[in-house]
Amino acid sequence: MTGEQVEKEPEITFEHDCPIKEVAALTWEVHAEKHGLPGNSVPQGSVERIKSFLARPNATELTLRRDGELIGCAFSFEESEDEIKKEVPWANLFTRSGERVFLLKGLNIKLKYRGQGFGRMMTEQMMAETNQKGATKLLLSIPEKDPAPAKKLYEKLGFREVAPNQDARSYYMVYEYLKQK
Repeated sequence: MTGEQVEKEPEITFEHDCPIKEVAALTWEVHAEKHGLPGNSVPQGSVERIKSFLARPNATELTLRRDGELIGCAFSFEESEDEIKKEVPWANLFTRSGERVFLLKGLNIKLKYRGQGFGRMMTEQMMAETNQKGATKLLLSIPEKDPAPAKKLYEKLGFREVAPNQDARSYYMVYEYLKQK
């Protein structure tokens, strides 16, 4: 070699069925970093929340690793019409009877890896997987006080807001899959 080292591309892998405790540790780490909390002990509620996601119909757990390090996770599941209406007051504005609506929940990327395209990668992978399961729509919420960065990403991917003037604590967006002919 001439003294120059060639930097290798990081290995990016998607996985399913990562151990719940490992995923719960990641979600708690992201939450703790974001809110300045001690991140050394994972609350049991984090594990229970993940278990509740995975107990839902057509549930998918997706994790993302960079060179073996777990850096992101997300969950999706099919939701009933009644549950959608309970969660989203404006459901009648974007759903019709008989549609198969999936929710995208718990999308977390470690803070040091944000802004590098990993959130987009996770969302696109979940979009593909829910489409394969027969989803007609994919619904997500942006649970941040300032939804602008996430909203911008989701708009680029084809999501639209479900109703005007939404509360930032429960800002919802929906993606509508093209119908196969």
